[in-house]
Amino acid sequence: MRFAAPAVIAVALVALFSASAFAAAPDPDVTSKPLVEARGLPMSAQDAMERIAFHPFIPTPSYSEVALLPSSHGDDKDHPENRGIGFEYVSGGVTYFLSEWPVFPASLSLYPAMPPFAGCATGHSNMGPPQAPRSIAWTTSTVVYALQPDVQPGVRPNVKALRAEWLRLIKRGACR
Repeated sequence: MRFAAPAVIAVALVALFSASAFAAAPDPDVTSKPLVEARGLPMSAQDAMERIAFHPFIPTPSYSEVALLPSSHGDDKDHPENRGIGFEYVSGGVTYFLSEWPVFPASLSLYPAMPPFAGCATGHSNMGPPQAPRSIAWTTSTVVYALQPDVQPGVRPNVKALRAEWLRLIKRGACR
């Protein structure tokens, strides 16, 4: 009987520490993989640019990473000319991922339209409802673009910051 009290205390402590350890474990279904890794194959800018068939728009000279993106349509091995490029960079304290592909025979009309801006009048659209887009996509005569903030799953991006970044890219020439 005199060992019963210490045994009960030891079991309680083990249970307490075990429960807190399990509570602190991350959810295995939630990924924190950066968009650059989730969307494509990270590599040097030179290697990625040698594997695409168009001249990309570079969102900032100080980008963090570059990825080769799979073909926008068709099999990647049969249609390497449809491969894209993605740039991860930070602007205004937010990490963004800008994806670019050669224009393909698809439409962004499934998404709510956005008004044309600064000569960029071909297919402005946003992914998600207009009041809370997760990304913004637009086209030129030769390139399809998608801009997305790199936020954790389940976290809504700052819409005002996303639209401001889109306008900054347009002003820098992302519609030429």
